[in-house]
Amino acid sequence: MPARTADHSVWSGEQGAWTTISRTACLRLVRLVFLASVLASPAGLSSQDTTLNNSSGQWLDHAQWSDGTHPGTIAIASDIHIYGNIVSGTGLDFIAGDLFIHDTLTIFGDLVLGDTLELVIDPGGILIVRGDFTMGDTVDVWTSGQVVVTGEFSLLGDNDQGSFDQDGVFYVFDVSPQLKTGSGYEDFTCGDPVDSCTIYSEADLLAGPLASFYLSGTYYIMVSGPVTFCQGEQVNLSVTDTASGYQWFADGLPIPGETTREYDAGVSGDYHVTFFIGGDSLVTETVTVTVNALPAVSVAGLAAEYCEGGEADTLTGSPAGGFLVAGPWLTILGAGDSATFDPALAGSYDIQYYYTDGNGCTDTATVSATVHPLPAVSFAGLDAEYCENGPQDTLTGSQPGGIFTGTGITDNADGTAIFNPATTGSYDITYYYTDGNGCSDTSGLSTTVHPLPIVNFSGLLAEYCEGEEQDTLTGNQAGGSFTGTGITDHADGTAVFDPTVTGTYDIIYTYTNANGCTDSSIQTVTVHPLPVVNFAGLSPQMCVMDDPDTLTGNQAPGGIFFGGTVADQGNGSGIFTPLVDGIYDIYYAYTDINGCRDSVLQSVTVYPLPVVS
Repeated sequence: MPARTADHSVWSGEQGAWTTISRTACLRLVRLVFLASVLASPAGLSSQDTTLNNSSGQWLDHAQWSDGTHPGTIAIASDIHIYGNIVSGTGLDFIAGDLFIHDTLTIFGDLVLGDTLELVIDPGGILIVRGDFTMGDTVDVWTSGQVVVTGEFSLLGDNDQGSFDQDGVFYVFDVSPQLKTGSGYEDFTCGDPVDSCTIYSEADLLAGPLASFYLSGTYYIMVSGPVTFCQGEQVNLSVTDTASGYQWFADGLPIPGETTREYDAGVSGDYHVTFFIGGDSLVTETVTVTVNALPAVSVAGLAAEYCEGGEADTLTGSPAGGFLVAGPWLTILGAGDSATFDPALAGSYDIQYYYTDGNGCTDTATVSATVHPLPAVSFAGLDAEYCENGPQDTLTGSQPGGIFTGTGITDNADGTAIFNPATTGSYDITYYYTDGNGCSDTSGLSTTVHPLPIVNFSGLLAEYCEGEEQDTLTGNQAGGSFTGTGITDHADGTAVFDPTVTGTYDIIYTYTNANGCTDSSIQTVTVHPLPVVNFAGLSPQMCVMDDPDTLTGNQAPGGIFFGGTVADQGNGSGIFTPLVDGIYDIYYAYTDINGCRDSVLQSVTVYPLPVVS
């Protein structure tokens, strides 16, 4: 870095005269003079066109300059010559006038030079821009002094327009300054790698002789701690001297109400304070506070509500690299930024995820879940055992509105159901219920439907004729009982049926097995009445050789006659001829369509003829 040895004259208010000192000494003295608030220049300094009234040393928007004008800080349209140590608390915007720096100009803000303007910095001059430095099209820059730009540096315009001649020291904090590029422009000495100058960094500045002027001073803002911290923290900014008034600024704008010697900064910004001593308005160096935002922390995968005993969920913290706080309900996975949540027990749970980013800023995300208890579910009305096709039962759930399922179930959609034991086997009957939280549980009961015993019996004919012989009936399952008309039960699975009463009857054999299941076998029997039989035409008494009697049966043309000397005619009639004396039994027999037979007997006496002589 080139040594700065040029001599320079400054006005000392304490001595009341100009003093010639070396540039190095000037840097220190100018700073001391500025801090003592006695920067002044002779009223008749003829080399300046327009300059600041150096009794203040402040370039203020409303300040009157030594020529009686008010150039302001915005849209500056006149040439400006800087003598002494001049400080501007805001950015400067030139639209027409050129800027000549003979001594020092510190700008707490941006510097903008419009198109076709010039910037000239003398060998002893210093320009410090605590902000962005932007130059428009066709701007000519000649600097033999020192330039510091803390923000972005932009040299705009076409390559064949304007110039940038720099044989002093150039500090640019911008790591990628926008400079014109191209070859063949001899007066453009910092844009062509063939003919380039050195651009120094912030580290170079802080390691060189300009550092004390750049950083130090009686009114330098003191900080209580680091100026880079995390959101939610603060740093106390203060000045040590007592002044008649203070005004704190953030990013060039006054902070309302902050008019004491201290300020607690909690947001990012460039802070300085203006204070007033002896009628002068003084500005401190800027302190940049960087407040790093807390990391955006979240936890994914956790539902707001669960049902007790539900499926586990995998939780993932974001960004990765943090840790979830362990608990009995969490199974930490891997590096700790994921876990499994098991809703095994009812209750309310808070899950916290901690994450610290590269700036050392930590934040947490808390997610909550409620695990609802399962509803208490039961039902009544179901027996443990049934017999096939037994009586139906009504089942009632403990919570109305559930659903019954299972073999033999007819659900009524109101928390009740009908169980019909029509199918044999063992079954699980289940009652499902879902409560207002969407949590479901079931109650299950088992029942067995026993098959009915196989029951039948033998020995009974389908038809009988009245008065026919009795039959013995035998059941296939011993121990049952017979019932019905004409039955005499023996209480051992047998009975006697006596067809003495005409009619059609059900003869029932009933049997109950070891499961208490009863079934019956029914056979129908008909006892037909015997046919009504009689005949006419037979004389009770006859003499031998009387004329024959013609007999006619009441069931003619059916029936037959027999007995004595009767001759059946095959059509329900017969002829009785009294050939021999004696007593004869004459029968008429008839069998009906049911096979039932009956007969009638009439007797006739045949007398012999008298002996006549």
